[in-house]
Amino acid sequence: MKRENENISIGFSRRKRGMALPITLIVLLVAGAMVAISLYLIENMAITTKMKTDDELRLNAATAGIEIGKQWVVNSILDDRHIPRRQSSDDVTSSDIIPGDTKFEYLFAVDKNSNPLNENHTIENVPVTVFVYDLTYTVRGTDVEFLAGIPPRMYEDPSESAGEGSSIVARQGYLSSNRGSGGSEGGTTYVENGFYLVRSTATLNGISKTVEQAVRMRF
Repeated sequence: MKRENENISIGFSRRKRGMALPITLIVLLVAGAMVAISLYLIENMAITTKMKTDDELRLNAATAGIEIGKQWVVNSILDDRHIPRRQSSDDVTSSDIIPGDTKFEYLFAVDKNSNPLNENHTIENVPVTVFVYDLTYTVRGTDVEFLAGIPPRMYEDPSESAGEGSSIVARQGYLSSNRGSGGSEGGTTYVENGFYLVRSTATLNGISKTVEQAVRMRF
């Protein structure tokens, strides 16, 4: 009887040892899956954080580019005594607007040497492209089809006074001292308005972010 009990005990012990291996494998499989899921989540979190950080860098760099463009206009006026205008005062026609064009160079404001703003800058290791557009342009022709992204026209009615209750009259156009048409007459001071669009694009890791700001300056 005792020997029979010993055989039963040995058989039961062997069955327990036999069940331990599958259970161990299942535990290892579950633990491995949990580790894989954790690594996946951590990797996704790191990628998301990097994307957010990069996007903030692009935004900050593009915003700084806006200030570069505005300062360029101010320096041209104060230091060079030149109001940045388009290279040509001719009306924009359908031949100027080319499908696929994204620069719109015919609207670039230029300095006294007829050069547009130096467009390439690097801000916090982020390449930035800055364009300054002269918005005081007119369009000739009924067949002109505007493209997406073209800087809008801005102007002020020349019949409106630039200074309420004063003798200052704002005039829209190309009347400026650097074009030989400025000055005053009849005791009236003529003030010219400059309308600009500063467009700044920051590119990092193949992704671009563009920030724009319209600027009005009175001279």
